[in-house]
Amino acid sequence: MEKPALKQRLMTIADADFTPPVDAFELASTAMGHIGDSDPLLRDELIYGSLARWIVNGIFSSQQLHSLATTLLDDHHLGYRLGEKDTDSIFTRSFSMLLLAPILYQHRRQAVFTASEFQSMLQRVLTVFAGEQDLRGFVEEKGWAHAVAHGGDVLDEFAWCHEVQSPDLQRVLSVIQKKICQGDVLFAFDEDERLATPAIAVLQRGVLTLEEVNAWFDTFKAYLEDTLDPPMRMWRAANVRHFLRSMDYRLVSLDLHAFRGALSPVLSLVSPYRSNTASDEGVAEAD
Repeated sequence: MEKPALKQRLMTIADADFTPPVDAFELASTAMGHIGDSDPLLRDELIYGSLARWIVNGIFSSQQLHSLATTLLDDHHLGYRLGEKDTDSIFTRSFSMLLLAPILYQHRRQAVFTASEFQSMLQRVLTVFAGEQDLRGFVEEKGWAHAVAHGGDVLDEFAWCHEVQSPDLQRVLSVIQKKICQGDVLFAFDEDERLATPAIAVLQRGVLTLEEVNAWFDTFKAYLEDTLDPPMRMWRAANVRHFLRSMDYRLVSLDLHAFRGALSPVLSLVSPYRSNTASDEGVAEAD
């Protein structure tokens, strides 16, 4: 189906409250070929908007969900030109990632993947998320790129899957930390919140020990001690600060106070009002 015909078909479906047609799976499979289109209406509102609703509402069988996931994980979708920056390939990677989230949501209800398939899927997502270099949130005229936020949504679904136990939960925390500390960009589109969500989910699972979580918080210190030239040094500090503040707020809200012990010292390192610094004595650090 050509792009204009697909867009018109999906617009008609959207006007009908996204009621799935009888050929919903065939249409979804066709739409996957346009999941990275630079047209934000087609990509975000129509393709993702339709498919995500149908997946969550149980329109597709386990076999059909498995087929969709297999496509999303391949090198033409999730791994499409991985490593590029500032090109339209980001839309294919990012929205392929995002569409995995509702599939994992359904997996927790109807076992779409075998244990080995699940582990391969987790490894693929962690590898792509770690390797993503295009950290743009929003692109003028083309809409959301948001690879970091979309990755966070998928990691949150993984964190709640019973197949993910201590070693993998620690890998999830590690990849979140490394992305927050990457330092290439100042996150300005709620990426800190979207990554705090899976990190909190890991803690809520109750699988990791307090010592393991505290050790994870402590490892942020090593990143903050690295020498980076401005403005990247300030970007990294701000990203870590916003992420940890989000974590701290949620820990308080969820009555998970035990985890705050190791968080607070790290947060104090990136606070612009920390004590025992030259700025406290009236000497401002050069911007």
